[in-house]
Amino acid sequence: MLDYSTPDIESSEEEIFEDIGNHDERFSWILIWILKYQQRYRLPDTATDSLLKFIHYLLTYLDQDQFTNFPKSLYLVRKLMGLGLCINNYATCLACNKLYNHNEVITKKPGQIPICLRCTFVEYPNHPMFKMRQPCNQLLAKEVPTKDGILYRLLLSYPIINIKNQLVIIQPKRI
Repeated sequence: MLDYSTPDIESSEEEIFEDIGNHDERFSWILIWILKYQQRYRLPDTATDSLLKFIHYLLTYLDQDQFTNFPKSLYLVRKLMGLGLCINNYATCLACNKLYNHNEVITKKPGQIPICLRCTFVEYPNHPMFKMRQPCNQLLAKEVPTKDGILYRLLLSYPIINIKNQLVIIQPKRI
């Protein structure tokens, strides 16, 4: 039986946004309206990001001193409002689509060797013919030369929003 489940991720790798100090209450109602507008009309993040950039330009054109802290992107709005999404990235095999923990495939410092550089998935592990029990052996990362040495970067990344955060978002708020 094939196991297509994702590898386990420790909770320490999850990115959690915290409220930062330059959150300005004067224009928070504008940000909330933009987020509700996106939700109501089901706008993609790119459209909402463009809207935010336009409103930032408009407000700073009208009064640069008052709106210097107005966020320029949807990422900053979510960060300011504490609505960050925890996204888990996985390395994906180009041939068989098996998922691997991206920390096992990439390197952060030159000279390091990844734990898993090739796909180890065996489609028919109990097949009587030897050639059918061979691992996929597809490369998961490419070598990127830098001035300090060689780094390994993913060939294909598969981002998934953390299921815990999805359930919190979906669950209705109880008063």
